[in-house]
Formats: sequence, structure tokens, C-alpha cells
Amino acid sequence: MDTQKNTVTCSYGFIKKLENLLGESNPSILRGVLRFILTLFSYIYWMILQIRYLLYRYSILPIRNVPVPVISVGNITAGGTGKTPFVIELANYYKDTGKEVAIVSRGYHRQADEKVQVVSDGKQILLSVSKAGDEPFLIAKKCPGVPVVVSKNRFNAAARCIQEFNSKLIILDDGFQHLGLFRDVDILLVDEQNPFSNKYLIPRGYLREPVTQLSRADILCMIRKYSHKTKDPDTKIIFKKPVFSVLYEPWNLVGSDLNQVASLEYLIGKNLIVFCGIGNPQPFLNWVNASGGSVKQIFLFDDHHNYKIQDMEMLNRAKENWNAQILLTTEKDIVKIAALNRNIEIMAVSMRLKLEDSETNQQVYEQINSLLFRNLQ
Repeated sequence: MDTQKNTVTCSYGFIKKLENLLGESNPSILRGVLRFILTLFSYIYWMILQIRYLLYRYSILPIRNVPVPVISVGNITAGGTGKTPFVIELANYYKDTGKEVAIVSRGYHRQADEKVQVVSDGKQILLSVSKAGDEPFLIAKKCPGVPVVVSKNRFNAAARCIQEFNSKLIILDDGFQHLGLFRDVDILLVDEQNPFSNKYLIPRGYLREPVTQLSRADILCMIRKYSHKTKDPDTKIIFKKPVFSVLYEPWNLVGSDLNQVASLEYLIGKNLIVFCGIGNPQPFLNWVNASGGSVKQIFLFDDHHNYKIQDMEMLNRAKENWNAQILLTTEKDIVKIAALNRNIEIMAVSMRLKLEDSETNQQVYEQINSLLFRNLQ
């Protein structure tokens, strides 16, 4: 089946809409005008970034410290590069070593956006997914025993972790652009298959910062999603610090409570309706198409989409129309629709981060710990 012809785009992304306008199906004059306008706005954005860098460099905007080590995990492109599972991996690793770790996140598209709020105190989840934000809520579900705090002001959130939970290590989710909080270790994640998009800044491309800002990072992790390793020599030439390859791979199928309900082989031979609202859905869709299931229809939503009853009714109609057995989505999506699931069988593909081998795994943590120790001397 040609799944492209059976893909429903549900208000899917400003930049994606621009990409469609820039597609070959539109007149060349229109494409040229749009490219010129977008390039102009990208240049304005670049100038704003340069001013911002200068303000922090000369301490006009303060960089504040907290009295415990901070590890930042981030990227320089808009869209998904695997930050959430990487944060989960780090937090569970340090928790298992006996470290009192807490996670600070921005909590995009959450309610009460201006407040410092505790998503999880490490014992129980205290906020709904709408008030926490989808990614912090997912992190809290997958990191039992680890406090999760959200705020636009990361310094205040980190201070809350230290004061209320006596945290000894802060992990900053999506923190590369948040220059106002000092970090001891900056980990930058890059999509190995498409590291810098078209190398233009937003809105002409996907870059949140110029590629030259790679130099701020201490560690670079090349993320491979669902696929075999691909080479990207340009990235390694630009980045002279430690580079590690990390595989972001499907692990099993889970229900709305994130508990395993089946192995991946369960999809084989099943009719599937696939939907998601994530930053970069293509690797996920490629994997689903190769999973052995028969993809009947795909629904694409905006990143961080807040699902409504109408969405579930639309998906359920598609399931009935196509005689599909499963509605399939991602973990990030399924946690948001648990309250809307009206006895419809929905499964999510649970993912895990896997380093190349145990030796590489040890090297990554040795590198992180050496940087933490360096700044504590």
C-alpha cells in the first residue's frame, strides 16, 4: 500500500507547512520568493543570537550557579533527536549508583507555564500530563525515585530541587540553549542521518543555533534512530571533543501505563492505524512500515499536540473503516491520551538508548564523571 496517499496531516508543523510550500509542485517564482523571505528572517534570527551570546559573554545577562553539579542534555536542531530517552538513561544510571539526582525541564505546552512545579517528588507523580507537559510526564513515569521539576526559569527549578529534595546532581533536559544556568557538562545530541538539516537557521531550516556553537559542547552523541550506522565525517571534523554513537531502537510494545503488553513481533500481520505528534516522525514511520504490520493509514499531528476526544473519535473511525486491529503510536503520545482511551486498543512502541557496546557505555560515563570532577576540584 502507498502509505503516503493514506497519510492525514492534522495541522502538522509550521516548518513542515513551509517545506510543502517550497516543494517542487509549487511554481518556481513562488518558491524563490519564499526562500528569500525565509532566508531574511533566518539572518535576523542569527543577529539576535549573536547579540544574546555577547550579552552573556560580557555578563550583561547573568549566568547563575547552583551549588551542585549540572549536566545538560540538548540539541541544536528543532525536532526530536532523542533528548528525552537520553535524560531518562542518565537519571536512572545515576540513581542506581546512589546519587541523589533530579531532573529540570522546561515543560513545553504545559498549563501554568510561568510557575515552578513539581511533576514528581520521586515517590509519586503529582501533576497531570497537561500541567506537567508530555516530556516531563513521560520522564517522571520512567524514572521512579527521581524528582522532576518544570519551569521556564531553570535556575529557580534547580534551586527548588536542592532545597526540597536535597538533590546532589541536576540533569537539565533540553538545556543547550538555556545559557542562564551554568552547567558542568554539556552533552549535545545530533541526528546522525540528518545532523544539521539544510544548514539554515530557523525558519529557513531547522537549526536553533549556528553549527559553530558545537564548540560549547563537552560531549557529542550521534543518534541513530531505528537504523544502521551511517557515516558523517563533516560532523567529526567540526567537533574535536569526544564523540559517541548511540542507537535509539524499539524495545517492546506498551500500553497507556507504559507497562509491556507485547513484543514487537505482535505487530506482524496486523492491520495498523499509526498516529503521532513528535518533532521528527519520519524515522518512526519508516520503522513501522518495516515492522511486518500492514499500515492502513497514518495521522500526523503537531509536536506536543494535546489530544482531544474528537481526535480519538477520528482515529477510532479510521480503525473501524480499515478493519485495523491496533492503533499504534509513540510513548510520548500515549501518556497524553490515557484519559481519552475509550476501550480502544492502543499500543506504543517503547524505545531504549543503546550504546555501541559495554566498553563504549563505560567510556561515556567515565567522560561525564571526569568532567564533573574537573569542575568540582
